[in-house]
Amino acid sequence: MKDGKIKIMKILNQILIDFVIVVLVLMVVGPIVGNDAKEISTLFSLGSVGIEYITLFQALLIAVVSTLLSELLTSDLIFKNMLLLWKTVITLFIVGISAGSMSALFGWLPKDDFKIWIMYIVCFLICATISILVVMKNKKDEKDLNDKLDEYKKQKGIKVS
Repeated sequence: MKDGKIKIMKILNQILIDFVIVVLVLMVVGPIVGNDAKEISTLFSLGSVGIEYITLFQALLIAVVSTLLSELLTSDLIFKNMLLLWKTVITLFIVGISAGSMSALFGWLPKDDFKIWIMYIVCFLICATISILVVMKNKKDEKDLNDKLDEYKKQKGIKVS
């Protein structure tokens, strides 16, 4: 029961972190490009003066969807014997499709501007590549640390599991 509450708190924490990051990005970018982008994107419908409430709810929705998809797809519920790397790749692909769908649905990006969608895909692929590289590095570091811990335990005569 306690593990379930901890898991829920971890998920809620990640949702809030993702939401705050999106809002902070909008707060930084809005004053710079808001007036120019308000005719193109609903994210900046108020121009440089602020963020609409509906945009905040949409930011919360994408934070909820991406966090829940990530939790589901990287857990052992669906892909039990799959490497974390492949779970991450699949998760990023599905989250990217979800974000792209929401971008089209909510008017964040113009549906008929091919160049903007290419830029979205390129930016997403760059971010996904960075995420995959971080996962690979973390996995390697975890293995190295576990190997060193096993070596230490052997030196101290502690049973290695």
